[in-house]
Amino acid sequence: MGLADEYRLQAPWRDWTGAFYALPAVRGQRVLDLGCALGDQAAELVRRGARVLGIDGNEDLLRVARTRGLTNAEFLCQDVRDLRLGDDRFDGLWIALVEVDDLFAHEPVRDETRRILHAYAEDAVTAGRYDFRMGRRLRPSLEACGFTILAERSLSDAELAFSGGAAPDVLEAWRTRWERMPFLRAFAGIHFEPVRDDFLACLQREDHQALSRVQMCVAAVR
Repeated sequence: MGLADEYRLQAPWRDWTGAFYALPAVRGQRVLDLGCALGDQAAELVRRGARVLGIDGNEDLLRVARTRGLTNAEFLCQDVRDLRLGDDRFDGLWIALVEVDDLFAHEPVRDETRRILHAYAEDAVTAGRYDFRMGRRLRPSLEACGFTILAERSLSDAELAFSGGAAPDVLEAWRTRWERMPFLRAFAGIHFEPVRDDFLACLQREDHQALSRVQMCVAAVR
C-alpha cells in the first residue's frame, strides 16, 4: 500500500468537519495550503468558495491532487521550508495546524513497552527528528512566533484518539505505521517486535484507552 492509499484510507477517521468549523470564513479568499497531500482539504476549501494554492514536497501525492480537476486550485511541488511563491498574494495571514499529542499514549501496555516508547519520544525530540508531544505545544509555539490564537480544540479521531477495541482496518493502519518507523526499530533493537506486538494487542482490548489527543490551533498575526 502506497502513501496515497494510506491517506485515502485514513480520511474518514479524521474529524475534518470539526476542523473546518474552526476556520475563519474563506469565501472569496486566496488560501495557501501547505502540506496539501492529496488535496482533500484544498477540495473542501474550494467548495467553501476559496481559491487555493496547494504546496507539498511529494510529487506522487500531488499527481493525485491534480487529478481532482479543481477549477480554483493549483498544486506545486516545493519544500515548505523554502517556499518560492513569486508575486503570488494571499488575503491576510492565519494559520491552522493539527498535530497529535503523545501518539503512543495508549493503555494498558506493559511497563517495559511504556518505558521504551517514552524514551524513544525523548530521543526523537532531542535529535530534532520529531516532537511526539507537539499537540500540547501548538499554542505556546504559535504565540511565541507572534500569532494570536483564534480557536483551539481537540478533534475526534477514530484511529489516533479512540477508546475500546480497534476496528480491523484501524488495527491494520497501525501495523503499517509501525513498519514505517525505521528509527524506532533501530532505537528499540531486539525489543522492537515485543513492544510493537504489545502495543497492537493493547489497541484490540475492550478496555483500551487512548490518552493521546489530536489538537488543532487556528491563529492569526497580531
